Amino acid sequence: MSEVTSQSGEYKGVSPAGSPPGDGDAASFFVDETEEQRNARWQKYVLETEQCIKDDKLDEAEHAGLRALEIAESYDRDDQRVGITLELLSQIYYRSRRYHYGAPVMMRLLQLYRRRLGQDHLDTGTITHNAALLYHAWRKVDEAGVFYQQAMYIKSAKLGLEHPEVEQIRDDYATYLKDSAEKNSFRVTYKPLPDERLSDALGEQPKDDRFTLSGQFDSLPKEFL
Repeated sequence: MSEVTSQSGEYKGVSPAGSPPGDGDAASFFVDETEEQRNARWQKYVLETEQCIKDDKLDEAEHAGLRALEIAESYDRDDQRVGITLELLSQIYYRSRRYHYGAPVMMRLLQLYRRRLGQDHLDTGTITHNAALLYHAWRKVDEAGVFYQQAMYIKSAKLGLEHPEVEQIRDDYATYLKDSAEKNSFRVTYKPLPDERLSDALGEQPKDDRFTLSGQFDSLPKEFL
């Protein structure tokens, strides 16, 4: 065990991995900082994360996203900024195929959406679909199947069976069923849409760019911003 962590009460002067010397952000929690200054730092890292994702610089995106999360952790656990940060990180880990990192981030994000928006909100449905894609790509068959079914139920109840978002989930679910060799169990286990006609999807993993961003709490009051 390192010297830093072997003695309780002596976590001092430790910068996050990869942070430049003298950056000062890690120490900012222990000095006076206004809410405006803290939020400005969070926004800076979020914008940097988004740009790095767009440029496909996923290592840099992760670094900036974790710095944003470090700041967001000082807010309420269901703060809008926490949700936005977790959503960006889950996208990074999905695209970089580091599903073992992405799964706990995704689960925390999904629980946050369920608490704040409810089980059947469209944004909750979007995050549920993303969870299905992540576990599908990770080859976690049981988890992926449950999330696909939940996402299809949420979206179809709100949007109808013919909506493009529902059709996308249906196609992804068809791919999952083909991948997991569970085609024959579909009409038995999936109750909400028993008359679904599945598309002839190819047996491929979900694409890297398949994640869909939610409304990022646009429906919530902006009491935290």
